[in-house]
Amino acid sequence: MTPPTWLHWPAAGGSTPFAPDDLSDLVVWLDADDTAFSNNDPVDSWTNKGTGGDADQTDSTKRPIFKTNLLNGKPGVDFDGTNDHLQISSLALDTYITVFVVAKTTTAKPMFIEHSATANTNNGFYFYGTSGNHYNVRRTSRNAYVGTSGWFGSAAAQAALVIDAISTPNPMGQVYLNGALQSDGSSSFTNSLADSSVTDTLTIFSRNGASLFSDGDLHELIIYNEPLAQADREKVEGYLAHKWGLEGDLPNGHPYKNAAP
Repeated sequence: MTPPTWLHWPAAGGSTPFAPDDLSDLVVWLDADDTAFSNNDPVDSWTNKGTGGDADQTDSTKRPIFKTNLLNGKPGVDFDGTNDHLQISSLALDTYITVFVVAKTTTAKPMFIEHSATANTNNGFYFYGTSGNHYNVRRTSRNAYVGTSGWFGSAAAQAALVIDAISTPNPMGQVYLNGALQSDGSSSFTNSLADSSVTDTLTIFSRNGASLFSDGDLHELIIYNEPLAQADREKVEGYLAHKWGLEGDLPNGHPYKNAAP
């Protein structure tokens, strides 16, 4: 396979286009539209364009499949919901981070992204779906339950998670769906966690590679090792929306509703 070439999505007006690596602290950037895979290739190692390691699967029976036409004519990586998953080993993440996901999964086996299998005792995190088609964020013993249905079910979507010390309405937890802030059904998040670093395995579309396997397609995963300010979060949302043909789902008033950043 030939090495991939990093792509920057075109911006309106001929200006230099925005790309996720224009911002600092980019630790994970998995981009299905910028790989060396061919259609139906098993994904053994997905190149990480961030500073962390690549997303690997050494077991040939647990590798997701690269598909060239999954979302608006663009590629994605298809996970079977049985045992497919990828892992980035020894990934150092701070307590306060920002996560972006473009994906489509079934409601029966929704998205599960996890940093540290023991996130209930350290500062790792879970970002995952539930059987009720809602989404949960977990950071140690503190949870933010987001009471929104329909995520990653019948249609592809992008979600953003911002964990910081000053979020409103919920300290430490904000979740956005297609650029719109989601209300919390219930929450036990507090701002009592100290900002520290955890080095552990990031598991993609499974809980620790042992259970809760996600059934669906992953198009892009981006993680910053800091909570992004609103202006920067919106740039990433605009970049993802226009790249994957989801700009129509951005809310009216979003600064990149009509043009990519």
